[in-house]
Amino acid sequence: MARRKQLVLLLIGPSGSGKGTQARFLRRALGGAHYCQTGDILRRFIKRDSEAARRAKAIMKRGGLIPGYLAAYVWKGVILKNAKARDSIIFDGSPRSLREAEEMDEVLKFIDFPLPIAMYLTLTAEEVHRRLFKRGRYDDTKKAITSRLRFFRRDVMPVVAYYKKHKRLITINGNQRVSDVWADIKKAIKL
Repeated sequence: MARRKQLVLLLIGPSGSGKGTQARFLRRALGGAHYCQTGDILRRFIKRDSEAARRAKAIMKRGGLIPGYLAAYVWKGVILKNAKARDSIIFDGSPRSLREAEEMDEVLKFIDFPLPIAMYLTLTAEEVHRRLFKRGRYDDTKKAITSRLRFFRRDVMPVVAYYKKHKRLITINGNQRVSDVWADIKKAIKL
């Protein structure tokens, strides 16, 4: 049996767009690709005994956004430590800024991995609110959700434009049923 092509996939979308769900499907389809979920990595990071961890924890507790350099630091550490030749990687929640997107390209080139393909899961603001309130996590307050949406438009949409400019963007309608989103992803990356 031939080995599957190595892929680096980025799931980009506002909170509640289904990135984590689609990442689970992708991991299964790609035979256990390495999964790098920035939020989970940050939640592990804040359990450390350091000043940076305490400050990050305070920001997350009040529903704020972790600085981009800290998010980049944690995913870079995981990838540089754990990525092995021929692994596929799925990023969920990164990159969150144009600078981080450029750094990701540099890191992947350094370890001789393919440049990433970004999958932008679109979702209306109304649907973001509906899904996150239904999810009911402690940091899913109306104020925090509004702040995340503002951050997404201001900081993450330039990332979407970056990948579009470099012809590495696939746009997927995230307002559909989960199975339809997955069908569109499979078709787009020829799984």
